[in-house]
Amino acid sequence: MDSKVVRTQECLAEMNDHFRNTKKPADLLILLGRVGAGKSSLMEDLTGLSGYSQQSVNSGKRLLSNVATARLVIPVPVTQQAEIAKAVIEGKEYFIMDTPGFDVENKSFYFEILRGIQSVRHVARITGLLYLTGINQSRFEDSDRQFVQFIRALCGEEYIPRVTFITTFWTTVAVQQGVTFNRQLVSLQHEWEQGLGAQHLSLYQHGREYDAHGLDTSHIINWFIHRGQVARHAKEMIERNYGRTVSEYHPPRIVRELEANIPESETEAGRLLGLSSASTSESTSRGQPREPPAQRRQTPTPSEASRNSQRDPEAPQEAPASGLYTLFDGVARFIGTALGNMTLEVNLDSPASGQPLRTGSFDRNSPVDWMKRFGLDPSREGRARYAATHGIRGEPFSAAWGDAIRRDVMRRYG
Repeated sequence: MDSKVVRTQECLAEMNDHFRNTKKPADLLILLGRVGAGKSSLMEDLTGLSGYSQQSVNSGKRLLSNVATARLVIPVPVTQQAEIAKAVIEGKEYFIMDTPGFDVENKSFYFEILRGIQSVRHVARITGLLYLTGINQSRFEDSDRQFVQFIRALCGEEYIPRVTFITTFWTTVAVQQGVTFNRQLVSLQHEWEQGLGAQHLSLYQHGREYDAHGLDTSHIINWFIHRGQVARHAKEMIERNYGRTVSEYHPPRIVRELEANIPESETEAGRLLGLSSASTSESTSRGQPREPPAQRRQTPTPSEASRNSQRDPEAPQEAPASGLYTLFDGVARFIGTALGNMTLEVNLDSPASGQPLRTGSFDRNSPVDWMKRFGLDPSREGRARYAATHGIRGEPFSAAWGDAIRRDVMRRYG
């Protein structure tokens, strides 16, 4: 089995153990930001791990010896990985989830965030969101405004006090550049407050010095020489903002929506990104299907898929429950038994090949057959959801798109 899947199961097992032993959910912090905002560097500073970011200067070393960490990787497309690391800060455990960078042109990041939340929401609570912006970003673009609106839709007004707005890349030593960065900080704060319709946001400048009371001194730390000091201030920020009782806990809006079985495309965040549509075909073409709440199901892990294939052989199928299908299926099972327990299946729809009605043995070229084999939902909506979750692009239900799903299923579960 893929080591990434094993690590993910270990992560979920640890959260489950924590919940079972303490009757309390684990604390989860989620990192959000555009590509290159410095999320991975902050992950390193909070956990003591190295190797997350290209800027890592302490590869293979822990920054602080009293931070217990375990890197756990959620399997996603090669170009995008959501990673979870566990850190202990001032005696308190946190699970920190790094997410793919925000891309207004590619909505898959949203489904990756949802998948991460779905996988842990029954045993963990989202204690806080950390939204990162590079202070060296020359201007606040329309995509940044949309991301702020996305955060508001994702969280809801009651949860905004638990969002920390973080600026990164305070690495300059030039006085004039520092003045420019300070001016940019004022502008960013204005944009954030305007976009959220809120004031007195929780701010943190990652790379500036803080005093013993947690107040910003405006002094820029040399990141390359004093990385340990930068990391220490980051941990102190987590302790200030999330280690103490900051306010009565209200789960973010997205969690309430998922618990109410609202389809992902119809959540506030999904609608903001234009994922809702008047028809199922439109919705699936955007990467996420619309379906009744009762039919929503989460993509299982390989172990779950194996169990599902044994206990639920009639998972939702695209093929109609017609007498013709039942007849062919019975014949296939009978012949398979007569030939020595050979696996024979019926496929009434082969979108990858575009072929008409076909019966007979397992078709290795059919994504439907492969998904059925591992207990995954092979229906049109199930395939569209799988493609959206795992970042498979292309024209939905085309031969190339179906073949990409087949290869991905084989790689993950085969």
